[in-house]
Amino acid sequence: MKKHLAKNLVVTATLAATAVLLVADSTRECSHPNQAVSFAMAGDCGPASTVLVRSAEESCELDVENAEAANLPDSGQFTRHNFDLKQGDWELLDGRMLTVPDGNGGASQVSGTRECQATLEEGTLKLRCQDTRLDVAPNQQVAACEAVLTAR
Repeated sequence: MKKHLAKNLVVTATLAATAVLLVADSTRECSHPNQAVSFAMAGDCGPASTVLVRSAEESCELDVENAEAANLPDSGQFTRHNFDLKQGDWELLDGRMLTVPDGNGGASQVSGTRECQATLEEGTLKLRCQDTRLDVAPNQQVAACEAVLTAR
């Protein structure tokens, strides 16, 4: 009985903490006008291509057009209070199937994510991505790549 009560208290505390974080995140403000920036992408994250990154006025969310062709997530968010897409401080994230070695000389498909961080470094906007498999604990990074984004 005591074990069951302790477990319920832990679950309740976890849910309460999650609710606080959700409320805090929902009140986040991203003050900026509508933005749509076309970027030429070159690097090892996917084929050289052009992507269009958009954010609606006052929104913290991002949408990426042509993401599939560029092997990028199709959505993301601003990560700091810099709301200029050309200055970085935003991320893209999606769930996807990853191809990993199966240990027998072949490959298999596993559930994973691709997370990309856009940062401005010495005047160059860089996008660094990592693929993480979710079917093992702890989650395991299986690939990383980097691309340069040039506003058009």
